[in-house]
Amino acid sequence: MGDDFDARQKATAHYCDYIVVLLSVCLLWFVSLRGSLLFIKDLSL
Repeated sequence: MGDDFDARQKATAHYCDYIVVLLSVCLLWFVSLRGSLLFIKDLSL
């Protein structure tokens, strides 16, 4: 039972890491997209 719990805990931690990485990528993508949109807007003015 102890081993099973340990394995489940590791899987949960791995899942959390995956979510954090995914959120970071989304945030970076959003920021760069916004930055380029603002840059394009500045160029067109």
